[in-house]
Amino acid sequence: MRDNISPEVAAAKVKKVNHERAVHCKHFTKTDWGNVKNYDLCIKSDDLGVAETAQIIGDLFQKKMGLS
Repeated sequence: MRDNISPEVAAAKVKKVNHERAVHCKHFTKTDWGNVKNYDLCIKSDDLGVAETAQIIGDLFQKKMGLS
């Protein structure tokens, strides 16, 4: 277990951090943190793995910057 905490404590920690992220996003961007329409790219990286996720992000960056 990472951080040597129980699954229950981990779930509470995730809930707290997600709330803090939502509040921060709302305050500084006036948008909803959880609304997928506010993001250019959403990747479920645990399905793809680090290498494929990095490749997708790199390819998109190259395209957006006109480098490809």
